[in-house]
Amino acid sequence: MFKNIIFDFDGVIINSHNIQVKALTESYKAICGEGIPPYDDFFKFSGDSLKNIFSRLNLPLEMIPIYQRISRENIGLIKIHEGMIELLQKLNEKGYNCALCTGKDRIRTIEILKYFDLEKYFKIVVCSDDVINPKPHPESLLLSIKMLNASKDSTLMVGD
Repeated sequence: MFKNIIFDFDGVIINSHNIQVKALTESYKAICGEGIPPYDDFFKFSGDSLKNIFSRLNLPLEMIPIYQRISRENIGLIKIHEGMIELLQKLNEKGYNCALCTGKDRIRTIEILKYFDLEKYFKIVVCSDDVINPKPHPESLLLSIKMLNASKDSTLMVGD
């Protein structure tokens, strides 16, 4: 029986697609000038750290702070997937240990959790900057299991 549930963040609990498009567009324009950012390729790597995504796409790493600032300034564009708050409430009421394992950096993750009053549902939060090898590498998931003081057999991962 599963007692521990580790959730991915973006695509599972939240939908930040609109904010990602805006942040990528504006940071690309600020650093690269004219042209069209590689949206499709960017979203193919969603879940990984920004540094890894930008590196894979040969985008200037100088875009990252601009991307993060625009994301934080537009946090209201993020949507919570329908039914997620109720699900997290029920799981907590029934005694499940819920954790969050995300490719987002810790600062933005905590800001989003606080903005939407979601932090109370998660016993632990593991972000891309908490590990050497962010998602899709298993290090984040294994750290989440360890921090929950759980076993792999008693843990379920919910991702997209």
